[in-house]
Amino acid sequence: MNRRLVKLALTLVTLSWATSLAQAPAMVDLGGYKVNFTCEGPVTPLTVVVIRSPVLPVGAAVGDDTHFQASVGADLAESVRTCAYDPPGTGESDPAPRVATAAERAEELHRVLVKVRVRSRVVLVTDRFSSQLARLFTSRHRSDVAGLVLVDPWQEDTAAAVSDFFRRRPLSRVRTGDPNAVAALNALSAFVRAYETGRATALSGLDVVAGDREVRSVRSFGALPVVVVTSVFDVFSAAGETGGNVTYGRELANVLRTQQGKLRGVSTNARQMLFDPLDPGGTAISESEVVVEAVRAVLNAAARGRSLPGTR
Repeated sequence: MNRRLVKLALTLVTLSWATSLAQAPAMVDLGGYKVNFTCEGPVTPLTVVVIRSPVLPVGAAVGDDTHFQASVGADLAESVRTCAYDPPGTGESDPAPRVATAAERAEELHRVLVKVRVRSRVVLVTDRFSSQLARLFTSRHRSDVAGLVLVDPWQEDTAAAVSDFFRRRPLSRVRTGDPNAVAALNALSAFVRAYETGRATALSGLDVVAGDREVRSVRSFGALPVVVVTSVFDVFSAAGETGGNVTYGRELANVLRTQQGKLRGVSTNARQMLFDPLDPGGTAISESEVVVEAVRAVLNAAARGRSLPGTR
């Protein structure tokens, strides 16, 4: 047989084998319920796992499950194995069989990784409430984690800080504006009010209050590469409004920015990346682009054992 044909055949077999290794089952059985865990890309020394978050129940317009999993995965999967994970009750996964704490959700993720035979260390990418899961997973399985990217994370002091903001700046000061923006603020206000009075309901089966108690006991992760990605826009600017409502929205955004910045304290090798998708500086950038940049920085730091650029 022609040597070129033999080489081509071997190449195709190798690619097919590598691709089959990289594909994880779409649904993983955890005993009575299934969760979505789908991987793309070649087998690599590090695996990126993007974790979907529960959302506040504010209606389809502003509280849906839209997520950056797909776009981030498409950008990264060409060079690194990238997996999308939907915890119970989110995305394509079955509803949660019962209310669970973030520590229990972390152990579910560990069971999934064992079942699908992810043997490499992982970089966990989260947003909002799923940051609890990632921090507790890292605390319990430190040797399995190469780094964290926490996108607009929920920090355990956030409820108190936001509740204090609404006491000082009541929502009644907001003039009639974009209904989706107002609905989002009302949902956040209702959640933190219920949180403080002990009446907060679980979000997609996740007990956020219990999760906050759990993460308070988590110690530093040493020099683990950690990037906190914070969007600094407000809901009213995003809706195209101007004036007093925008000022109100920016004040709240600053409160969230401060709380998220505290998570730099989980590691001596951490930084906070700020971005404004409304592009005030004339350089358009999307959330997905920022997340991909953060993930690549963590991958490089983990692979080379170096500090992240811009760390204090």
